[in-house]
Amino acid sequence: MSQLLRPASFCQRLTVIANIQTSNILRCRSCEANWGCHISGYGKSFSVKVTTLAQKYRDNSQAKKVKTNSMIEHNKQEHFKDLLAIIQKAKTQFYATKLGQVEQTKQTTENQLKQIDDSNENTTEEGRTKKQRKTAKKKSSAKRSSQEADTQKLALGETTSLGSLESLPQVKTVFSSKKKSKELHKRKSMSKQKKKAALAKLLVKHPFLEDLQNANCEEVSPHIISELESILQNDTVSPEISEMIHEYLDKIQGKKAAETDDGDLDVPSATSLPDSSQPLWRESDLGDPEHLKEVMSNVIGVFLKDVNQQAKQKAIQMDAQRQLDMYHREVTAYVDACVYTGNLRKAHHILIKQTQTKKKRGRRKKEQNITDVNIYNRLMHAYAKQVKLQPIRQLFQHMEERNLDINLQSYAAVLECLGRIKSVTSDITEKVLQDIEKKAIKSVKPSFEVDLGKCEDLNYNCNLLNDINSENKSFPNPYYGILSTEELKERTKTQLNFELSGNVMVESIEPSITVTSHVKKARKLLDMTREKWRTVLRQGFQQSAEQLEQKKQDDGHLPDLVPFLRIFPVRIYVDIMMQEITMICQEMQSYSPPLVLIHKRLGQNVFNKLLLIVKQKQNHVQKVANLYDEYIEHYNNDTQNSSLREIMQQLQVKYADGSSLNSPLNQWPISTCKVIGRFLMSVIMNEVKVNANMFTSNEQSSEIPAFYSITRSRNNIPQEEVMPHPLLVRLHKMAELRELQFDVSDMPSIVPPMPWTSVHFGGNLLCTTKLVKNAPPQFDLHEKVPSQQLYPIFDALNTVGSVPWIINQPMLDVLIEVFNKGGDPQLDIPQPVSKLKALPIFKSDMTPEERTAVILERLKLKKKRKEMYSLWCTELYRLSIANKYRDEVFWFPHNVDFRSRFYAVPPHFNHLGSDVARSLLMFAKGKELGPHGLDWLKIHLINLTGFKKRSPNRERLQFANENIDKILDSADRPLTGEKWWKKSDEPWQTLACCKEIANAIKSPDPTKYTSHYPVHQDGSCNGLQHYAALGRDLAGAQSVNLYPFDRPKDVYSDVVELVEAERKTDANTGKALANVLDGFVRRKVIKQTIMTTVYGVTKYGARQQIRRQLEDLTDFPQEHVWASMAYLTDKTFYCLQQMFTSTKHIQDWLVACAELTSRVCYEPVKWVTPVGWPVLQPYYKVTYMSKPDQPERKIAVDKGVTFVAVHDCFWTHACDIDLMNKACRQEFVALHKEPILENLADFLLEQYGFPESEMIEDDQMMKDAKQFVNRILSNLPERGVFDIDKVSESTYFFS
Repeated sequence: MSQLLRPASFCQRLTVIANIQTSNILRCRSCEANWGCHISGYGKSFSVKVTTLAQKYRDNSQAKKVKTNSMIEHNKQEHFKDLLAIIQKAKTQFYATKLGQVEQTKQTTENQLKQIDDSNENTTEEGRTKKQRKTAKKKSSAKRSSQEADTQKLALGETTSLGSLESLPQVKTVFSSKKKSKELHKRKSMSKQKKKAALAKLLVKHPFLEDLQNANCEEVSPHIISELESILQNDTVSPEISEMIHEYLDKIQGKKAAETDDGDLDVPSATSLPDSSQPLWRESDLGDPEHLKEVMSNVIGVFLKDVNQQAKQKAIQMDAQRQLDMYHREVTAYVDACVYTGNLRKAHHILIKQTQTKKKRGRRKKEQNITDVNIYNRLMHAYAKQVKLQPIRQLFQHMEERNLDINLQSYAAVLECLGRIKSVTSDITEKVLQDIEKKAIKSVKPSFEVDLGKCEDLNYNCNLLNDINSENKSFPNPYYGILSTEELKERTKTQLNFELSGNVMVESIEPSITVTSHVKKARKLLDMTREKWRTVLRQGFQQSAEQLEQKKQDDGHLPDLVPFLRIFPVRIYVDIMMQEITMICQEMQSYSPPLVLIHKRLGQNVFNKLLLIVKQKQNHVQKVANLYDEYIEHYNNDTQNSSLREIMQQLQVKYADGSSLNSPLNQWPISTCKVIGRFLMSVIMNEVKVNANMFTSNEQSSEIPAFYSITRSRNNIPQEEVMPHPLLVRLHKMAELRELQFDVSDMPSIVPPMPWTSVHFGGNLLCTTKLVKNAPPQFDLHEKVPSQQLYPIFDALNTVGSVPWIINQPMLDVLIEVFNKGGDPQLDIPQPVSKLKALPIFKSDMTPEERTAVILERLKLKKKRKEMYSLWCTELYRLSIANKYRDEVFWFPHNVDFRSRFYAVPPHFNHLGSDVARSLLMFAKGKELGPHGLDWLKIHLINLTGFKKRSPNRERLQFANENIDKILDSADRPLTGEKWWKKSDEPWQTLACCKEIANAIKSPDPTKYTSHYPVHQDGSCNGLQHYAALGRDLAGAQSVNLYPFDRPKDVYSDVVELVEAERKTDANTGKALANVLDGFVRRKVIKQTIMTTVYGVTKYGARQQIRRQLEDLTDFPQEHVWASMAYLTDKTFYCLQQMFTSTKHIQDWLVACAELTSRVCYEPVKWVTPVGWPVLQPYYKVTYMSKPDQPERKIAVDKGVTFVAVHDCFWTHACDIDLMNKACRQEFVALHKEPILENLADFLLEQYGFPESEMIEDDQMMKDAKQFVNRILSNLPERGVFDIDKVSESTYFFS
């Protein structure tokens, strides 16, 4: 059975035409089964079906190949004829040089065999026995090499004579026995020469069109490239063929063309470098962009020639340090597990042994010593609690022998142990205290004094914010009065219970169903099945853990898994596995999670559970409750004299006694989580079963696995995923379950978040919240800087996180109604899959062409069905969570990404979401509109519609007043009236604003109307605004509304006009493509490309953006999409460079700095933002480095104003818009009056420059190269004449 299910035999059922159309084939093309072709878990009845199908197609495989190839030849010959001829030329040219190499390899191996035989003949009888094994191995290896050479020669010979598609399957099967994973490993480990030698195998392993993507770019002549480009001009070429040719051209020349303007360099070889007698560069080169690129490539070539040992050694050291840090985290997790299971001997053994000797393919990795003293301290504190002084002495002695830096915590463990000993001599205690004074304190700080009651400095240490330190800090509290202090304290208890439970159940908003007898029966059967699963999981876990414990552990291996499986009682592990089963079943129809993701999630859940239990044991929960109750009293005062961070810092000092408020455990590394999760998932896969006869009349139970794994290709990388058995899917559908399970950290909080005071403290009350989301361990620069440097980020996070929200109930009712009535794609409400038409069926009288059309249509519909269901589930989650909080006041904890961009922690529902999500949210604290609030509501409404993008505010207000009847009609009859709101760019937010305006107008006095609705002020392409301000670019500043005008500018429309002018010029000269694009150069088509230009988008990426927009235009001729996207990309980039000259100079300088940093200094780019946040660009050893983000100032608005930021879009009450606008402009001007570029240049020069003392012993060329690096890093681009103070006068800077 296992042989039949191997991909090489079972996947013969897939047709070649299907492989051509898509590279991600998941289902059988004949029976259209609901499961994948690569199956590792299956049951009895399922096996019979698979075996029958596999046997059938194995017996008829050859006939099917001939039939399929004939069909393809018949249907595609006209389209592929020219293309096949061109590829044959390329392959013939390449393979001709390889056949000789293969023949030489075969001859060499035959000679080796002959020498071995001759050696055996000359060996004495006594020596033969000793050499027998060795010669057998050599002969075996030589024979394999010879056989592989024969096979490769056969493949090359057949390929060089390739003339039609009929020979492709024969060539493909030559290497079908090679496993993909083994081949990928070989490709990674081979040298460059061996990769070229193995290219022949790779070329013939893929279907015809995939050969384009894998062809050797260096061997293809320019003539062949030009012929491929000429084929694209033929309108009869299918989109699939056009796409493949474009991807191929991108690989051999597109990347350079796409990134020529972005600084991509060709590094010369050592022999092509300039003469050392000539200067490597001159000052005049800096003003010539083209010559500058040539000089930069020569400079990089000099460093590569010299191999810059110091920089490379530094890179090696950094990599070694990262590996050591990862090892330390793994050992820390292991020691923690040993401590909490009481098995201190294992932890002691691993520390004394202190080596990492994991075996990999028979080799031992380099040993690494444990140098982190904190790991020893953890174990010593555990010994101290057990009053075991002797092991502590051993660890102390061991640390001294290894010259480790013993710290205060080490001595604290000794004192703790001595304090627990009833009879201890004073001599020992005195000696320890003397060591503490001599070694740990006085040597570092002679004047050290202990003062536990002193709080650290609470003020800012930032030029932009130093003025705030001296301000009067008494201001009205914007959060006062929403809930009473007593109510908040009661909510605190509920929130703590939520976080201790770990999961929250949410009722679905799907329409209520009639619970029939069939539904009751299915639910009862599901409950019985789940209860049975608990029993088998408990037994399976115990057996697997015992088997693992009984295995003889190799002393050379890293710590074993057993301590992690003994932390809790078995029932807790069973609960964790059952929760994961529920998650998989909840996601089953829209998403099959990757196995590695499940492993990580299971391991992380084990850690989260351990963390909560430890906190409970250490009385951490009660301490947090007491501290938070006191914080709530300050939070709910009518006035505030300090920031929320300062209040919490003072409370932390007050509650400093006892256990620390920080997490008692370090986060386990991903590697540890995956190992634990892999074990738990193996128990699930092996033990969890369903009855194959549950829906039949057969009462005999036949147990089959409930889950199986499939292998899918994601970006040409095989990925194993988990799927539930179809019987389990059917059972869940019949049970009609109405509850959704979510992790508690994925839900909004019903109390204000804990203020951020340090890298490790803030967010949720008990659950761990990472300050930096999705940050790999090596990007922990923020942990190495003083907390005071990060105060601006902490305060900004606390400001947006402390804003209370409520649900817009009328909007929620309308959305639920539209969703449950089948959705509306026009309004971004996804439809259920039942709206999709049925799959076409096969008929016996179909021609080959008709069957091919049915296959393709079925593939398309299945892909569409999966996408629809995924979108439908996303909306279901969002609306269900909103419905749960319908009558609640709630908060969103916030964190940042590595660049300090803000994000809400709950992922499914927050104000950073879609138009639907934003329309559902309102401020919990309402404010009266005042004299201008209603006008701002109306202006905001028109901004949302997008009807008056270039009109001033007075015309927008006038337009709103002229359409007031339509606004009121939309508010009163959203689904039955004129539906004016549906024409908006943001229809759901527009409808919410219509309802708010209607409520205000209908109130007795609109100026007294209490509004909860958030009004937005959005930046005008904020990225370009920052670039224009940095470069003082007058033309650019005028285009993005930094300069005051009576009417707003729209940079997107301005660029569209320039691109359209270029198109008209080309059309007049007779270019056919320019005529095709007449009427299609639209704002929507190129907006994303303009917006992402400031973030370093390449031409390749821009082409893909424009392609997607053109494909969405129903009236655009789709056969011209590929040619049009390249044309529009070139024109858009050209027009942007004409508009933003200084911006382009800054971008070029940033790219040059990144290029030199990554390729000369062997380091990723890092910088510090103007408010002190350290940033490390997460790319290593790359040719093109993404530019640093524009420095971002976190707006400090007037005290007492409710403020929320969604990146470059700021929200507040309608009555406070004028205050926020004033603060926004003041802060922008203050930011750009700082020497931002000068500070950046100084930082780069300090980090990556070369001091003069380092150049003394260098030759002239190397000295020139280092001086050039210093000159580029400090060579600030010229700036324009724009007066930054003009921003304060600009009405439409943010509007």
